[in-house]
Amino acid sequence: MLFELTGGTRTERWRVTVDKGRVAVARGNGPADCAFRADRKLFGRIASGKVNAFAAVLRGAVSIEGDPRLLVLFQRLLPGPRS
Repeated sequence: MLFELTGGTRTERWRVTVDKGRVAVARGNGPADCAFRADRKLFGRIASGKVNAFAAVLRGAVSIEGDPRLLVLFQRLLPGPRS
């Protein structure tokens, strides 16, 4: 997956790859099966489990391009909302 996070005029790009159970994270652009674009602050809330990523897509707060199933799988790695 490619994550493009914006904040002001700056855009950060992070690539997350999973290969046979090994997860790697690196900065940079490149081909990806799913690209996720969001505001950096919103992504922080998604990563902390305060916001559901797929719900944010449905609201139009973030955009994805490619295979949306990968976003669902990625979200399973993140903490869920607090009870």
